[in-house]
Formats: sequence, C-alpha cells, structure tokens
Amino acid sequence: MSWNSTLKPGKGLQRKTPLHATKPMQRSAWKRSGKRKHKIADHHDQKMLDACRGEPCYLLAPGVCPQNPNDPTVVGCHGNWADLGKGLGLKAKDKFSVPGCAPCHYWLDFGTTATREEKRAVFFDALRRWEPVRAKKLNQKQNPATVGAVPGFSTAPV
Repeated sequence: MSWNSTLKPGKGLQRKTPLHATKPMQRSAWKRSGKRKHKIADHHDQKMLDACRGEPCYLLAPGVCPQNPNDPTVVGCHGNWADLGKGLGLKAKDKFSVPGCAPCHYWLDFGTTATREEKRAVFFDALRRWEPVRAKKLNQKQNPATVGAVPGFSTAPV
C-alpha cells in the first residue's frame, strides 16, 4: 500500500507552505446610512401606529379575542388587502391600521378559521370604530363625508 507523502504513519499532518498571515484580519467599522426611508411617500406615519398603544383591542375577532382591556400585546394591525396599499414586500398604509391584541392579529394575518370576507368585515368594522377615536387622540380634523369610507367596502346592506 502506498502512502501519501504528507500522511505517513507515525507522522502528523505537515504543511508544505508556511502561513503568511502573522496577525488576525481586522474588521472595518459597520457604516449605517441613517434612518431607513420607505419606498412610497406618505405610506408610513409613526403617529398612527403610536396611537394604537395603550388602547383596547378593536378587532374583537369572534371566538378568538380575550377582550382584556389592559392587554399589553395590543399593537397596530394593518389590513392585508391591495386596495389599502399592501403589495409585495409592503404593508398597508398606516392609516389603515387598528389596535389589535396578539391573538386577533394572528387570526387576521394567519388564521384559517375564517374566510377572507369574514376577516375583511371584522377589520373594516374595527377601522370604522377606530377612526373617530384616533382622530380625537391625534387632534385631526376629519371630513364627515369620508369617515368610515374605505375603498372597496360598504357598510350598507346589499
């Protein structure tokens, strides 16, 4: 049996060429480019999301919501429909967000117990109830003709 010249019995591994690096590689400082800008103007409004904090859940998903008035998991939940500005890699506009607890938010985004139409009805009902409260909280003036007016959704019976 012939042996490789570097792997002879009784000898450890031997390096044919010496290592040239005498000190470890140095890392350069990580450069930040500042605050991240959103792809679409007027798409993100932090005040709209901050207004959701400290509020009770407005989604009130049937059979899911614990309806805890002081729930610390309440955050702004965005609608998942293209007519609200959602697209590939984009959330819906922040003006189309409502306060929702963690179970309701999961139900809206990933839940399989309701159809899209049922989720849409629950979301827009919550948005209709939340808009006047948010407007008072942010001291915004709303046009009475547009209160509750959401593209593609009507509360009138069909």
